Amino acid sequence: CQRQRQEAAAITRLQGYVAASNREWGLPTESEQPHTRLAARPSVDCLAGLALGTALVAMGMPLYEKRGARITPVGESALAPFLATSKWLNLNELPANLSRPFIGAVFDWLLPRHLAERQGEGLRLTEQGRLVLGITPPLAALGISYLKSYEQIDDLLIGSGDPCGIDQDTHVDRVMNVYGSSGAGSGPGSKIINEQVLKHYFDTLPLEQQPAGIADIGCGDGTSLKRLADYILSETRRGRELARFPLVVIGADYNDQPLELTRETLAPLEAIDGVIPLVVKADISDPDAYDASLQASGVQRRDPQDGTERPLRLDDLLHTFMFLIHNRRLQVTETHAATAIIRTALENCEREELAHVYRENFAGELPSSDSAALERLLEAFDMAFSGSTGLVPGQVAVADLIDFMQRWKPYARHGLISLEGHSPSRYEEAEPIDTSTHFLRADKLPHPLNWGMHFQSRQLMLPYNQYRLALALAGFRPHDGQVYGGINPPMLPSVESLPQQRFFSIGCYVPASH
Repeated sequence: CQRQRQEAAAITRLQGYVAASNREWGLPTESEQPHTRLAARPSVDCLAGLALGTALVAMGMPLYEKRGARITPVGESALAPFLATSKWLNLNELPANLSRPFIGAVFDWLLPRHLAERQGEGLRLTEQGRLVLGITPPLAALGISYLKSYEQIDDLLIGSGDPCGIDQDTHVDRVMNVYGSSGAGSGPGSKIINEQVLKHYFDTLPLEQQPAGIADIGCGDGTSLKRLADYILSETRRGRELARFPLVVIGADYNDQPLELTRETLAPLEAIDGVIPLVVKADISDPDAYDASLQASGVQRRDPQDGTERPLRLDDLLHTFMFLIHNRRLQVTETHAATAIIRTALENCEREELAHVYRENFAGELPSSDSAALERLLEAFDMAFSGSTGLVPGQVAVADLIDFMQRWKPYARHGLISLEGHSPSRYEEAEPIDTSTHFLRADKLPHPLNWGMHFQSRQLMLPYNQYRLALALAGFRPHDGQVYGGINPPMLPSVESLPQQRFFSIGCYVPASH
């Protein structure tokens, strides 16, 4: 698409896929048998996604190049000119670095779907097309970034060892994955975080009580963190008082590629007086080491009361976890140890908060006795996951999450903002979903995205109701009592109000004793 490689055969294959998709792959979508029609329609869409998803990512993703140690965007996407205007654009007048046959083939697929239109030599996206093409490439990039893993799916599911290099982070195209997660989830989620969380912390709270700044661990390319920082600077009282109350903006990640991208993204903040951008290598599973790195960074925190200075600490900051909690490395591995952790958490958590969460998300009352409550909780955590040594029972994954959150508790004084993805619950226990629009139920849920990516790469994506219950056991509650969601664009089916089917949640969690 960006003419980095000249492969005429690939263009010919793409044109063939477009033609086959426009013929609906020869499947019986007009059959007189209703069940045949109903089965054929999602197959047509699924095949189109498989064949053309990569093409849409190629169109929508900016061009990156490695320059020294940095991975830098060096050109806008091929879609950018079409997304930026409703005017007609001549394919032959596009920049020379773009492959016109490639773009023409993609538009041949968009035209019959009313996502684009043609007038003579001119092309443009329709209003619906700009909406759809603004979100589809990053969503598709999330799955496509795992193509290396899909190629070895048998070894991953029934083999042994680590054939794709999960431990070395070589199982995924990390730059593509960062592009996808920033555009498909944390980008739309940033708006909710700004309006529902940052406004409170950096505008409503007295300046003396506000965090020293904001820190995003697992920062990706830094785009989401930059959005949050820009909001604080332009829309809050803190942004107008930087001379007295400087703002620290920290991007942290375990992998080198995202850190290089984040340095590039945060570079403009260096020119703003009163803003202290910092990029730190850190592991989300080890907040103590992260805290030590901050204290050794040389950044000072000025006490708002007496003006004394000391090294910046982790608990001075408001933290964001963007789709990262489920990506932690498993540290609890044995069922008996997991049961002990859950039992201890039950004995020490805020019981009223736990009962409230159980009532809201499991439609029942939690027994008052510890033994009966423990039995009910262990039954609730019923989703298994993939680990380096085999299947991970749900109780083990939940106990590991409790242990993880409790390691972060000393540093959560101002709050942990979690934008988290969730796997749907099992069908037989899930709420009914309205099928009056004739969607098959599976079409409304993100099972391929969840199980195709997250399960095989050892990610621990809990259903929303189990996730909330685990956080309550760990001693956390939403700072304002609210958990937000609904970051999907309007054209995508939404199940955000269903605790057992919900895909995204956004909450700022603080210790329940606050």
